[in-house]
Amino acid sequence: MGKIKSMAIIPYFAGIIVLGSVIFAGDTHGVKNLVPGDLKKSDMSSHFEDMKRRIRITEEGAVQHVNFQRGVVCTPDGSTTLLELLFNRCNNMGDDPLYGTIVEGEVVYRSANEVWKDAESIARLIGQMTEPKDTVGIYSVNRYEWIVTEMASYMCGCTNVPLYSTFSPENVQLILEETGMKVCVASADKARQLLDSVLEKGGKLSCVVLMDRDEEVRERLENAGIRTYYFEDAASLSGEVGKERYPSGDDLATICYTSGTSGKPKGVMLTHKNFISGVAGVFRGSNEREMVRLSRDDVYLSYLPLAHVMERICVNISVAYGCKIVFFRGNSKEIKEDYLIVKPTFIISVPRVLNLFKEKIEENVRQKNILVRGIFRASLWYKKWRVSRGELRNRLLDWLVFDKVSKEFGGRIGQVLCGSAPLKKEVLVYMQAVLSCRIFQGYGQTENVGTGIVQPLDCYLYDNVGIPFPSNEVKLGEISGELKSEYGRRYPSCKIGEILLRGDNVTQGYFKRPSETLELFTSDGWLRTGDIGMFDTDTGMFSVIGRVKDGFKTSQGEYIDPGKLEMLYSDGEVVHDVCIPRRSDSDRIVAIVVCPGTKKSDEEILRHVVETGEKLFKQKRITRLEIPSRVIVVRKGFESFSDGELVTPTAKKRRPLIERYFLHEINEALEIK
Repeated sequence: MGKIKSMAIIPYFAGIIVLGSVIFAGDTHGVKNLVPGDLKKSDMSSHFEDMKRRIRITEEGAVQHVNFQRGVVCTPDGSTTLLELLFNRCNNMGDDPLYGTIVEGEVVYRSANEVWKDAESIARLIGQMTEPKDTVGIYSVNRYEWIVTEMASYMCGCTNVPLYSTFSPENVQLILEETGMKVCVASADKARQLLDSVLEKGGKLSCVVLMDRDEEVRERLENAGIRTYYFEDAASLSGEVGKERYPSGDDLATICYTSGTSGKPKGVMLTHKNFISGVAGVFRGSNEREMVRLSRDDVYLSYLPLAHVMERICVNISVAYGCKIVFFRGNSKEIKEDYLIVKPTFIISVPRVLNLFKEKIEENVRQKNILVRGIFRASLWYKKWRVSRGELRNRLLDWLVFDKVSKEFGGRIGQVLCGSAPLKKEVLVYMQAVLSCRIFQGYGQTENVGTGIVQPLDCYLYDNVGIPFPSNEVKLGEISGELKSEYGRRYPSCKIGEILLRGDNVTQGYFKRPSETLELFTSDGWLRTGDIGMFDTDTGMFSVIGRVKDGFKTSQGEYIDPGKLEMLYSDGEVVHDVCIPRRSDSDRIVAIVVCPGTKKSDEEILRHVVETGEKLFKQKRITRLEIPSRVIVVRKGFESFSDGELVTPTAKKRRPLIERYFLHEINEALEIK
């Protein structure tokens, strides 16, 4: 027994030896850090001041980036539309690689000139069946043909409408009818889905252009009375689309249907000006300090759905900066291999994906021998400490430990933009340490092309979403006295309110939904986000701390913020995700906990959750009433239920749908009949 205990100490001694070597060597010479050297040596207060110098506050209380300007809606190369953005890429780097596709383990690139030529071919086909201002559907995973179709729709003066594969047949039918869509360009598998769920059941569509050759699908489409063409055959068409159909900045670029967290799709109208304002804002913000570090040497891996506005804005920013963009192969199970093939330098992600990456890394570490585990843990502890002080790389530790992890993701990632939902600080610091790259958070919505607030690239205060994007102003609006009191108690030195946005990147409203559009804006034209924000006057930073409509009171009158508790109880080891149902008819709370991969019983998981709650209570982070009395254990993610409709395409929980789906189990747990 004594021998076993002695052996257990070995990895810790090994870890101490490694740490001692690193600290003694103090070797970071020649390593490129995103944080300036003088900043690393400065104290925290001077870092706060540096961040605050990048904002200004107006008389009406709006917070602006110091380079905010109204009406600046063109990029440095003069682009005022997304089509012009591609055109200017052709002028400046026409023959250089732009979009890449993985073929048999290698990336095959097309240049900007090739993209333009292919878009003209598809525009000739689409132009025969549409008039300016018509809508054109796009239905596929991320691929080259998606982008070509997008550009072709602009050449025809049309508005594109991307379709998510997670939309129900009823929602797809609603979109087809609401937009009056005549033409849809789709991959063969998505066209088959359209046939099975909508078109053979009375859904209306005049024409489908198939991205892939599939005679069976083509025959079924034509039997349903739908004209069908193959994408590749468009190149043989003669004629051309006149430039008089090209769009202006005020024309609609896309109607981006989003069901958000409610489950009911609404079409967000976004103009070319909205997108260009977002792209131009990155350049304008970088005049102060780099908002993103990109050049023609960078490679962007596109794998979040192009139907989502965050992916589209990042693709267009990459186009503007001269980067190469490579599409993943469409299968999320093969994404690890895609990283190894593409070797990206820049990606965007969502918290769920980064949480998954962390879990996989930890799982691999647990499978190593005790010595390797000890060295990894000690090295990670030291690296996280250095990361929290702004240093991303340590030559010795990276060579010894972390480069092996980084190579699993291609070995070249330098920047990761994370959005869609708050990312836990511990996950952010962990992933920065093991990947030796900068992970910075942004905040935005479809309604403002995903560009609302962003962390400065050289900021190492991680529990925030940053400062206003240069394209818009940010203000905190009024919230109910109850919410104000609750959050004011938690954050006494900060300003609290609903996050409001105003700028050239903000939507005109919802397509054919005048009443909902009216509710979207305040009387003086500010976009209501529905998110509760906190502005820290000491740092000049915003944080997102809740949803205006998510909070609820128990039957005893205690206010509960489910979003806060869900973050605290998701540990990524036993509990991967949590949903706290909003029930005001009980004096207790229950938690729906997602626990895939664990062998623990439901009773053991309940004990684990309660023990976590007790620790949080002792740390004064929650009240005792915020410890769940019962748990509903599910062994697979929410995306696995109800055909994936319980989450958004970027993995945000659709709370009302989850509560409805698990209503019986919730009532049983609360003993409500």
